[in-house]
Amino acid sequence: LSERLAEVHGSTALNVGQLCQVHQYQLWLEERGDVAEEALPEALREQARDSFLGMAQLAPSSRMQRLVARELRAVGGVRSVEEEVVVAQGYTVDLLVQHADFGPLAVEVDGPHHFLSEGSRRPTGATQLKRRQLRSSGLRLVSLPYWELNELQAQPRRGRDDLRACSASTSSPCGPSPGHWHGATSGQWSRLLERAVRDDQRVESADDP
Repeated sequence: LSERLAEVHGSTALNVGQLCQVHQYQLWLEERGDVAEEALPEALREQARDSFLGMAQLAPSSRMQRLVARELRAVGGVRSVEEEVVVAQGYTVDLLVQHADFGPLAVEVDGPHHFLSEGSRRPTGATQLKRRQLRSSGLRLVSLPYWELNELQAQPRRGRDDLRACSASTSSPCGPSPGHWHGATSGQWSRLLERAVRDDQRVESADDP
């Protein structure tokens, strides 16, 4: 496949979507340890990575993500929270949390569009691929799915529709207000984060040969 990609790159202009897939293929080779045997031309690797980074930077952060970042900054043990951080593989993680006990955590605030369908808790293929490739690099990745965030809501009239709009838009007027999680304590947020870390540890254990 690497030889074929090199041939195509030499004779045909690949579009941005194709180049992004080439970058993910390169990450897969690195994950498998096949880089030397299946090496892509350096020019193609660089062009694919640049396209991948460019696409990542076009995606705006959601209001839900920004609100979660604000709440996590008040959690005990959290030293810092950065938003929209580009990591070594070229992916952008929603939040990079530095935690006193867990170290650096790549936190993904996963709204409904990260899952297959309404009511489904099964992530899409793209979400699964991103998670696997981030974990393969040694990052501790934790997911905060929208249904768990719903459980922290202090105002019962605000439900999934608000979080769906909030996760899909940067300025949705029907998204949560600044006091959206006003009734949730820092202890509740801390337990949510700890549970997400345990879930990540179970995934890592299941992936170990």
